[in-house]
Amino acid sequence: MRRDRKALGTDPWAAAESGEGANLANGYIAYCGAYAVDEERGEVIHTPTVSLLPNLINRNQHRSFTFERDILTLVTKQKDASGSIVESRLVWRRSH
Repeated sequence: MRRDRKALGTDPWAAAESGEGANLANGYIAYCGAYAVDEERGEVIHTPTVSLLPNLINRNQHRSFTFERDILTLVTKQKDASGSIVESRLVWRRSH
């Protein structure tokens, strides 16, 4: 998620202007669904059944991963709108 997203100018959020909502979604992605782990390739393959981006639904999403002690890191590289490769990283730390 982009850290520089601005708060909406109205509450409840459903009353926001369409441009504000579109701006919030820019730089954010969310999905859920099944996943499989390919340990040999060091990949997690997600198959979204729900997604902020409908184009991802039922399309495998490959993420490389590392798991060290209590930290799981998922990494993906994608092209942005300009064609540049951007690396996105998600880090989870197990709570005790």
